[in-house]
Amino acid sequence: MALVSAIEFLKQGGNADRVRSFEDVCISINRTGDRNQDKWSLVVALSTAIAKKAKFMRGDKVNFLWDAEKKVGLICRVTDGGWALTSGGKRVKGKYYFKMYFKEGMPNVAHLTGCPSEVTSEGIEFIFPDDVSFTGNKRRSSKHDRTV
Repeated sequence: MALVSAIEFLKQGGNADRVRSFEDVCISINRTGDRNQDKWSLVVALSTAIAKKAKFMRGDKVNFLWDAEKKVGLICRVTDGGWALTSGGKRVKGKYYFKMYFKEGMPNVAHLTGCPSEVTSEGIEFIFPDDVSFTGNKRRSSKHDRTV
């Protein structure tokens, strides 16, 4: 009998109700505020492993940059403005995240999506998968949005 990896099994859709990602950088679009309002946020999650490699700590201010043509992104530390890197607390160990209001033109996905990444001298560079778009809001019409 061959052993089955739970990680690989879930990547193949072992749990059809929820999409899981195991990349160091993940992005998602979530509804923000009242469910009757059409407000959305872009959430960027980092594994603690890649955050440590990049020497990011909870509370650091970061900026999120992207190139829609090349489908690449960069998370870098800034001193002025930006978003504070926070952790999931005691309930959710193993990740840091930041979120911002979603606006058309930003990268968007229908569900939580992992992005291959590496640490460089500028910060954390990553590549958006093919299903990421930079127009509209894929989540609004997605089966993962239970409010539509």
